Amino acid sequence: VMTIRDPLEMVVSSYCYHHRGAEPSNSIAQGMVEMGPKEGIPEMARRMLRTVRGMVANFQERKESEMYVSHFERMTGSSPGFNQTVQEMLDFLFGDEVSDDFKRRALDAAVHEDLNRGELGYSFDAKQGTKVNHTSDDSELDAARSYLPLVDQEVLEEYKEIQKALGYAVGSPALK
Repeated sequence: VMTIRDPLEMVVSSYCYHHRGAEPSNSIAQGMVEMGPKEGIPEMARRMLRTVRGMVANFQERKESEMYVSHFERMTGSSPGFNQTVQEMLDFLFGDEVSDDFKRRALDAAVHEDLNRGELGYSFDAKQGTKVNHTSDDSELDAARSYLPLVDQEVLEEYKEIQKALGYAVGSPALK
C-alpha cells in the first residue's frame, strides 16, 4: 500500500504544520517557525523535492497488481472516503483470505484514525496526554497557498511534472 498526495498541497500543508512548531527535530522543519509564508513556502518547496521525487518514482515503478495506491485527499477528505479507502485496502491485501467479519472488525478499529472523527488514534501522545494537531484549517492553507507563485520557476515546473505523473491536475488555483 502506498499513499500519494498532490505535491503542491504537500508543500503548503508541510509549511503550515512545521510553521506552528510541530516536529521541531525533523530536519525539514528547521527554521520554519521563524519564516513567514513569503520565505517559508518557497523554502519548503525546495526542501520537499526529495520527498515528492521519491513518491513519484515509487508510483511509477509499482506493479499495479502488487500495490494499492490510496489518495490522501480521499482518505482525509471525509469519513466516507476514509472508510472506502480502508475497505479497498483490506480487499486488496486480503481478498478472500479472511472473512468479511474480520474485514469489518479491521475497519471498525481503523476508524479511530480518521481525522474527521476527532478521536485519539495514533496522533495521540499518551506520554504527554496531548493530541498532535495534524490538520490545518482552510483559511490557514489558503493563505499559505497564495505564496506558491513565489516558488522558484524551475522548482515549480518540476512540481507540475510530478503532479502530472501522479494524475493530479497541474498547478494550483493560487498559480492562476
